[in-house]
Amino acid sequence: MRDARVEEVESDSDSEERDTECPHVRTIGILPTHQGSTYLLKPHKQDKDSWLYHLTVVSGGGPSEGTQYEQLVQRLMETNGDPGCVLWRHLLLLHTKENITSLTSETLQSQAINLFMVCQLFMSVAVEQAGIDYHVVLGQNEPQQCLDQPELQSEFISALVKQTSRHTQQRLGEKSRQNCLAG
Repeated sequence: MRDARVEEVESDSDSEERDTECPHVRTIGILPTHQGSTYLLKPHKQDKDSWLYHLTVVSGGGPSEGTQYEQLVQRLMETNGDPGCVLWRHLLLLHTKENITSLTSETLQSQAINLFMVCQLFMSVAVEQAGIDYHVVLGQNEPQQCLDQPELQSEFISALVKQTSRHTQQRLGEKSRQNCLAG
């Protein structure tokens, strides 16, 4: 995908037959420099816009495409995910108070922040006998919310990555130690 051109195209072929069967299909063209083109047909504008955006980010469509987190992931992709890369310890990969991925509305942004907080609560609270039912319901509601609103799926996956990062746990341990020393 690197250095491929990604764009919305009028049609992937000259076939009038396809146009009469599905007149509202939107087409995204992936045009690599050394290979044949690939076309994605998307029936809904929202779906097409989401794919177009993410494919543009992955192809390196510009240094300012996406959120800071998405730009950082793009730079990590350029290093082929090298585990020794210093970018893995970047503060943005470990902790942020902003949305992780690009979302189209303030409602989705608010839901994404809530999703992150619920995820953090689920992973940090000790499960005791009295709270098992609540913990199970909490664990079921997050994936259900992502099924109901697919735009939140990338945000949820990114939140899980951040929550399970060993660096995050180390930072929390350091913070607790500092609080104990200060108190």
